[in-house]
Amino acid sequence: MPANDAIKANILVVDDEREHAQVMCEALIRQGHKCDVTYSLPEAKARLDKKNYDVVVTDLVMGASATGWRCCTFAGPSIPPRRWYW
Repeated sequence: MPANDAIKANILVVDDEREHAQVMCEALIRQGHKCDVTYSLPEAKARLDKKNYDVVVTDLVMGASATGWRCCTFAGPSIPPRRWYW
């Protein structure tokens, strides 16, 4: 499939390391995707409550009480299924 025919996704990047999150988001935008970035679980939850994403890319280890696994629970049954990448 030619690059311009590829499906473009609406992506949320969640990582407490700002530089990692920003680099990931910039790379995804260069590929033609729409990307939002958050740096904490509360920010991620707020975004997920307001907007549907096709893909969520999350760091699994984000400080003592914050984990990517916990971020996954925010999706809940009322939000369409997502693809998760760690």
